[in-house]
Amino acid sequence: MLVELKKVQTGTSKLPSQVQASLKDVSDGLTASINELSSIASSDAPFNEKATKVKDAVQQRINPLLDAATSRVQEILKVISSRGQEAKENVQNGSANGRPE
Repeated sequence: MLVELKKVQTGTSKLPSQVQASLKDVSDGLTASINELSSIASSDAPFNEKATKVKDAVQQRINPLLDAATSRVQEILKVISSRGQEAKENVQNGSANGRPE
């Protein structure tokens, strides 16, 4: 799980700065979750206690974090899609208006 969360964190850091800014709270939560899970994994606690702590962390932090990230990415994709559609329409309208009749 830590490996996958770190992959998400790395992928987030490669996004354009505007997207990173809009995902800052998600990125901060991801960092905190990675730190928490790393701490749990490296503790000297018995396995059953570690498993319970990981389960609690997933339920309380990671699932809500992933839900928020999914929602935010869907919002960003909608904006990008609508801008792309507007640009396409502008090009088509410009091309149609620029042709001699």
